[in-house]
Amino acid sequence: MASSRLTLLYNLARDHTIADSPLDFLRALVVLFWDLMPNNDAYGALLIAHEEEAEDIEIVERDDGMIDAHEGVWHYFTEFKDWFEEEQEAIAYARGHVLDIGCAVGRVCLYLQDEGFKVTGIDNSPGAIRLARKGGVQNAICRSITQIDHRLAPVNTFVLFGHNFGLFGTERRARWLLRKFKGLCNGDGVIIATSRDTSISDLTSDVAYRRRNRQQGKLPGQMRVRIRFRDICGPWLDYLFASKDEVVRIVDGTGWHVSHVIDGHSGSFAVILELSQVAQPSHFSRRSGFASSLKR
Repeated sequence: MASSRLTLLYNLARDHTIADSPLDFLRALVVLFWDLMPNNDAYGALLIAHEEEAEDIEIVERDDGMIDAHEGVWHYFTEFKDWFEEEQEAIAYARGHVLDIGCAVGRVCLYLQDEGFKVTGIDNSPGAIRLARKGGVQNAICRSITQIDHRLAPVNTFVLFGHNFGLFGTERRARWLLRKFKGLCNGDGVIIATSRDTSISDLTSDVAYRRRNRQQGKLPGQMRVRIRFRDICGPWLDYLFASKDEVVRIVDGTGWHVSHVIDGHSGSFAVILELSQVAQPSHFSRRSGFASSLKR
């Protein structure tokens, strides 16, 4: 166990040294050492409590002191018929070996398994992975998005549902990871992700937060948040809510292009990224509180 933790430390330090600034590297080390502490998997504890006690309140804290409590844990456990419409439409683009990033309890994995796909689910929450395996996910691994590497290759489809485009964290890290993903799919890859345009919120605290981000050179929808559950506080993480135009800007020059965008409700949308030598125009489908957008 000690050696695996040291390996994790090395990989995380290496990943963040490549991807981010020295400050982000130090933050990564803080997150890792927090992870070494017992009983800090607030997200996993919440999911387990939902299964055992029907707990449905998710509490998200933002680094400006804003705390939001909302219902919606049930969505992590939904079957295909209860998914958001943009997710139902977008998953049709999946092919080959699918990697479900931020799989939670495995709703996407289970659907794809039933459809005959080879699928791997990853999540950095041990509790979530435990529930995913218990629920029937055949290949569920406790691993963060920055730990995706050649051991999972080849990957044909990367899925980031529940607004998990946000797991890219920052614009700079998103570009680095997109290039990394390109190298894992042997020239045949697709990314299916959902995001949310947070500019629709006119709450005073949200407007001020977006203004502060712009002043600091960040995208308006970048947030630093953590999950809380009863007496457990999860680690802080950067989460990136990108608008459609921002997604297009982020992927430019990474070897991917936006091929389709599928509109959802309340600022949510699904985006299909495909590999291309020459950027192609995006095709937009015309179907149509910060923390509620963290649902997967």
